Amino acid sequence: MAFALSASYVTAGCRVGRRRRCDAGRDAGRPVRIPAAGGADHRRLSNPLYSLLIAYTNDYLDYDDMPAASGGLVFINGLGAIAGPVTTGWLMSDGVFGPPGFFFFIASLMFATAAYAAYRATQRPSTPVEETSSMAYMYPTASPVAIEMAQEVAFEADQEAEEQK
Repeated sequence: MAFALSASYVTAGCRVGRRRRCDAGRDAGRPVRIPAAGGADHRRLSNPLYSLLIAYTNDYLDYDDMPAASGGLVFINGLGAIAGPVTTGWLMSDGVFGPPGFFFFIASLMFATAAYAAYRATQRPSTPVEETSSMAYMYPTASPVAIEMAQEVAFEADQEAEEQK
């Protein structure tokens, strides 16, 4: 309902008198559906990035190093949570880019992430399939006995894999 109202407001708000006057985001009376779809795609693609980066990091670490690496990633995430809004606000100020500064900042962050991922992909070989395992689902309501049993099964699977080498 709110989306339909905002789209009709944008298309109706572009005509002022006899002239057409539109902002860049409301060019020629075009509805907001295209930028809204782009925003939805951005959310859909960026939300799983943190968990994917943690999983990728943990693929190359020993079990003893995982807590320290997770702590470092949480710290970096916190720095971004502090610096991101400040930087975005500065870029959106009238003296720099104005409102399009928000999208410029998001695009530059996504480009930097993609460039770094492409660089890292060329620096290290991927993990062989034999050294990977499937994910074990644990429900939040699982009892301590179930968690201990799952750990024992994983430990036994690791021992069997080492014996087969």
